[in-house]
Amino acid sequence: MNNNNISKRFWKRKIAHFAAILLVILYLLVNYYFGRGLALFSLLVILIIFLFLDYLRLDLKIKVPIVNQCLKPREQNVMVSSIFFVAAIIICFALFDIRIAIAAILMTIFGDPISAFFGHKEIGGKINGLYNKSWGGAIAAVIICTVIGYLVLPNLLIVIPMAIASTFVEIITSKVDDNFVCPLVAGLLGQILLMVL
Repeated sequence: MNNNNISKRFWKRKIAHFAAILLVILYLLVNYYFGRGLALFSLLVILIIFLFLDYLRLDLKIKVPIVNQCLKPREQNVMVSSIFFVAAIIICFALFDIRIAIAAILMTIFGDPISAFFGHKEIGGKINGLYNKSWGGAIAAVIICTVIGYLVLPNLLIVIPMAIASTFVEIITSKVDDNFVCPLVAGLLGQILLMVL
């Protein structure tokens, strides 16, 4: 696979990443009209669908075009990152204040592509020892996460630490799925700050 195809696949994944906004919208709509229990159940159904698609791909060796087009090289023989992200979204909505949950999820949705864009451009210089991570990407991610978080929860004493935590986790993780860890760490920190401030 040439570099051009790798780059196209990379940006397809990042664009697909924004589709997670639909899960947030789905949760909010179902929660508003039918209650929190059914809203969480709806997300669980989606998670099971994702798991089934990966079962077809991994166990039965059936090609799933939508999934295959966005796979990372390391996901060829393991579960896709989307499964972990949907699971993290469910946990966030189940455990955290809804404002904290939304902020943490949106920080992951927007912060990751911004960080990746600047990381690939190596703007601001690379962070020593970390592949495709740059200071410019880290700073840009903190800024965008802070702005998005503030739109949901206008309290900088909560939002800025969440943004920094989300970005820090995204930077240091390589083996552990950042789409799973980032919203949980940012959400947990935000929830603690919401309770104590």
